[in-house]
Amino acid sequence: MPPDQCLAARKLLGWSRLEAQGRTGLAYSTLQDFELGTTAATPTTRNRLRAAFEATGVAFDADDGSGARLSEGSDHDGDEP
Repeated sequence: MPPDQCLAARKLLGWSRLEAQGRTGLAYSTLQDFELGTTAATPTTRNRLRAAFEATGVAFDADDGSGARLSEGSDHDGDEP
């Protein structure tokens, strides 16, 4: 998952970085630095992000940064998953 895809998924869900931090257990600075491209994410960080997003109904188009979308049948309403 590249930074753009992470940001797209977070925005799609309407999550702030603080909410993403709480849902993933990652440090705020880790999320910020990854999304801004100042540091590369470890495989563990990417896996935690992907798992949290997918658990709420986000589907990723590809790992090349092409985007994120709500999967069909997702019951996500834009607020709390």
